Amino acid sequence: MKGRIHEFVTLLQKAQTSSATSGYFLATTGPAHAAGAVAAYGCGAEHIPTDAIENPISPDELTDEGINHGASSTIEGKTNGGTACLLTVDANNANTAFFQNNAQVELLGGLLAITPNSGGKSNAVADTKKLRNNGNLAGTKPLHKSYDALRKINSEDTSLCPTTVETVIKTAATPDKLKEALKTLHKNTKRDETAQLPESKQEALVATLLGTDGKQLQALIDNIQATAVINKANPKNEDKTLKTIQDTEELAEILEYYREKAAITAAAEITRLQAVATKSNQGAGTDICSKIADKNECNSKHFCSYNESAEEAEKKCKFNLTKAEKKGFPVTQTKTGETETTTEKCTGKLEDACKKVTGCNWDGKECKDSSILVNKQFALSVVSAAFVALLFKNFSPSIF
Repeated sequence: MKGRIHEFVTLLQKAQTSSATSGYFLATTGPAHAAGAVAAYGCGAEHIPTDAIENPISPDELTDEGINHGASSTIEGKTNGGTACLLTVDANNANTAFFQNNAQVELLGGLLAITPNSGGKSNAVADTKKLRNNGNLAGTKPLHKSYDALRKINSEDTSLCPTTVETVIKTAATPDKLKEALKTLHKNTKRDETAQLPESKQEALVATLLGTDGKQLQALIDNIQATAVINKANPKNEDKTLKTIQDTEELAEILEYYREKAAITAAAEITRLQAVATKSNQGAGTDICSKIADKNECNSKHFCSYNESAEEAEKKCKFNLTKAEKKGFPVTQTKTGETETTTEKCTGKLEDACKKVTGCNWDGKECKDSSILVNKQFALSVVSAAFVALLFKNFSPSIF
């Protein structure tokens, strides 16, 4: 129920008079106040850190209809005069009140509804004892959905869940479940929901992970548990192995660290590739333009311009970067021998120098091409992704 930005913006949007050109907080063009409802877009983060609740709702307080001890009520407060609360002051359509008459505003995901009215107001707290009725949710507000998610979590039978990392992986890493995870991973990698991973490749990858008889699973588990990750408590110390970490909050912090690191690395690589592509394109464009003698042919190219004022001895048709950028510059050319390969750049470098070179990664012993390290750890990353996805899929299916 924390951080409801859309709800707050709606509150500001409704803080307006009935006039189209005065007494508003948010404006459109004109100027005029914002009309209609605030559009809700699918924004948000995958992981939103929250503070622990000092007195959380216990499982015993959740019922099939709502929350024990919950009750509806109406907030009474001073609604006029200089000391009235601005949010609950008697409403009108002039600029002396915060809300328009009858402009209901909901807060806290539907828990609190304020309805200013010049003839009477309604500041109601939702009845949390009656959030479900006859087996169905009584509403579709975030309040109802949050309760329903808690109710489903409360009804989960955790006695059948595996209790160790090893048993969790064994439960998740079956051939069929791994194939499903691989297909999802393939779509995400391709950024295409319709992308299909051939069955033959699925079989080959599963065989690589588990072996044809499944006997490689224990080696895979040992490999996962022995994976070294950053020591978040003291990053300057040596890395820790996954099997030594039992705290889920620490694991979440480690996961977020590597997500951010991957994003930074990807951004740097994209910038590098764009620079290489631009340089290659300019070289190709310069070569093409310099061979054109005809003025009209030169100017017809998206990346060439004919220079009338150039000396006779010079080439009059030349590459024009400004023109090329405006036109999208579709010319590309692959050059060989222009730059050293990533592997050559990484070989022989010490740890500190290695970490500063884009495309290189220190594996604990030597500096290597990061793409090689990625390929070597592909199987491990697949199982890790499968483990996370399948853990939620199999043990809490009703709440996700």
